[in-house]
Amino acid sequence: MADRPMTLLRVARTVPGKRSGTDHPATDLVVEALSGVPGPEWDARVAALGGYAFHSRAYALASGDLGEEPMFLVLRRGERPAGFAVALRLRTRVRPLGWARDVLRVPSPPVLEEDVSRTQALGALAAFAARHRMAQLEVDAYGDSRPEYVALVDVARVRWSPRLDYRVVLGPDFESTVARMGATHRRHIRRAMDIPFTFEERSDCEGARLMHAVHLETFARRRALGQSESRAWSAAEFHRRMDAYIERGVVRFHFTRLDGEIVSAIGTMSFGRTSYYLVGGTTRAGFERNAAYAMFAHTMRRLIAEGVTEFSLGGTGAGAADDASPEHGLYRFKKGYGARVCDCPHVRIRVRGWRWWPVAQ
Repeated sequence: MADRPMTLLRVARTVPGKRSGTDHPATDLVVEALSGVPGPEWDARVAALGGYAFHSRAYALASGDLGEEPMFLVLRRGERPAGFAVALRLRTRVRPLGWARDVLRVPSPPVLEEDVSRTQALGALAAFAARHRMAQLEVDAYGDSRPEYVALVDVARVRWSPRLDYRVVLGPDFESTVARMGATHRRHIRRAMDIPFTFEERSDCEGARLMHAVHLETFARRRALGQSESRAWSAAEFHRRMDAYIERGVVRFHFTRLDGEIVSAIGTMSFGRTSYYLVGGTTRAGFERNAAYAMFAHTMRRLIAEGVTEFSLGGTGAGAADDASPEHGLYRFKKGYGARVCDCPHVRIRVRGWRWWPVAQ
């Protein structure tokens, strides 16, 4: 981030309009929370702006089913809607003052009109959190590839979790997509297409069970290679969350089989023209037969047919590009699909008080 222009983000400790020694960054945006669940027009608006599944009604409703408190936020410039976001109000474990310890979490940055920058949106969200007397704002995968992107720095009130995101442009057809990949990936995909893999979808509770089994085997294989930085989903949390996502149609599970056995799997969250890689894995037998390349090739072909133009492969730590990083193999694997590597750190902003408070996870 050192090569980017910097600006200081200062966030008010009290409600906007009252002087408190610090101010919000200059913005004419106002954030409003809708009083109820919006209709299908919400999805149409956010999809038109390139939103992901994390901006959808289905994701918000699934979050509500999980006991979280979803909020549909509209960013307005005057009377004109200029952006949209789904946020979750998290209740903290330690609540001596109740509301003064709550956290506003935004799982994916707001989708915005072209004349609105992420910096302006972040300032408006911080003002909204302060106005509703919350203690902290969290925004996942904060970043903007547009020229007006300005990184934020404030060692007193902002904490960064550096992260890289990988986004693959799909289309106009599968052949064009493969042509943009690295030579090694193209070769592995060609070889995988000569193997008699079969593919199936199981987007139900049984599919979730099968997915988790492959997921656990993948992490066991990684641990055997010394990659202990990331952890697998616990069975209880995985099934609790996936059951809600399945019920609302948020996630779909697809499997690759060889000789009747599952050798690779992927769970994707598609919405509008975008899709997000949520979970996946490959067994030891599948790893030896390039099953992951077959799975991704099949997935991309399917997504292109469904009209998806951007496929997010998720993220890694910021140091994954370093040859010495335990995640370097994952970096090469994702980048090799022709992915654009984006600097998208998670951001936490303290909007009230002077201490970091424990938040519910």
